Amino acid sequence: MVLWVVGIWTTDRSVFALDVVDRIVAVVNDEIISLYELDRAFDPILNKIKASGYSAAQEQQVIIEVRRRVLDQLIEQKLTDQELKRFNLTVSDQEIDFTIERIKESRSISDEQFAQALAAEGLTMEEYRQNTKAQILRAQLVNREIKSKIVITRDEIEAYYNTHIKEFGGQKTYYLSNIVMVLPNFATDEDLQMIKTEMLEIEKKLNQGQSFASLARLYSQAPTASDGGKLGGFELEELSRQLRSAVSGLKDGEHTPVLETEFGLQLIQVDRIDETPAKSLEEVEEQIFEKLSQQVVNDKYKDWLQALRDRSHIKIVN
Repeated sequence: MVLWVVGIWTTDRSVFALDVVDRIVAVVNDEIISLYELDRAFDPILNKIKASGYSAAQEQQVIIEVRRRVLDQLIEQKLTDQELKRFNLTVSDQEIDFTIERIKESRSISDEQFAQALAAEGLTMEEYRQNTKAQILRAQLVNREIKSKIVITRDEIEAYYNTHIKEFGGQKTYYLSNIVMVLPNFATDEDLQMIKTEMLEIEKKLNQGQSFASLARLYSQAPTASDGGKLGGFELEELSRQLRSAVSGLKDGEHTPVLETEFGLQLIQVDRIDETPAKSLEEVEEQIFEKLSQQVVNDKYKDWLQALRDRSHIKIVN
């Protein structure tokens, strides 16, 4: 084990005491990772582990496993930092400023709110700038070593489009209203028939042209009755199988027959259907390209990082 120590003379200068202030936990090629670095990265996670309610034995096991993963991440960071130096990749202060401003704009936060968020994370602005710089540089490294070498063909883009057509296809939103009559607990067949007769009378009034909203206000036992039974907008996939089947063939202003549901007897009206047109392949080609590229980058990055580890000298110091 390698220790860093400081020498402290006693007052009579007869004894020299050694205090351990740090130690090396890993060697990565010609650079080291210190216990201080590991503790600094691990401490915020440690606090969360201790607040998770594990038993003493579970907590110890989780600490060992997570601490090992954090050390592994530090080793990977050290390896990528060494590659950055080897390729002499740099980033300017202006690029860092621009990136931070974009982050603040995307989150719609002020400078004061941003400073408060950093303080809550235990970070100074200088530390955050250094982290941002590291992220930009690593993105440059990924682009140089991996992304620039990826080829996504038109056929691959078209194949993705055809197999994920629902992702880009037209979307229908059904705006629904309902009239509900609740079945009492332990309802008899006679009770059910009586309530069903009432609902059929309401359906008859609908078919005669009376307003669904006014009938809902008069008869519905649902919480939405005072609002004319309005339920809001739904995609078909959000509805139960029964309701999906009942409304999927309806047009604006049409209603279902009386339905027996888990909430009681219902009449459901389609107030309107909003439909978003499908996007063409040309409209989403760039989006698909980026998605496929990112998938390949993620896979290739793991391979690249493993190859980098394989050709490097890494030693864990227990």
